Amino acid sequence: MQDLVSQSSQRTFSTAASGEDPNAINGLYQCRGDLSTSQCYSCVSKIPKISDKVCGKAVAARVPETEFLYKVCGSSSSGRTEFEKRRETAFNMAEE
Repeated sequence: MQDLVSQSSQRTFSTAASGEDPNAINGLYQCRGDLSTSQCYSCVSKIPKISDKVCGKAVAARVPETEFLYKVCGSSSSGRTEFEKRRETAFNMAEE
């Protein structure tokens, strides 16, 4: 997101990628043609805050066998019930 935000001060369209397939993350923005680069930057620079609100803080996770392991802010935990809660939350958000 940092790359996209910085590029938006110079261009009204850009893409960025991180990682390699199958775990690559791609991002893009495209501002309307009638917006200046400063207006585009003003809008795109809000994306990190919006994504934190919508998606929450980034969480690294993996699922080995039947256990869900996750790490948040330097701590780690495991347990099927936490996985089920997070899965249910994700499904509810998708339905909404």
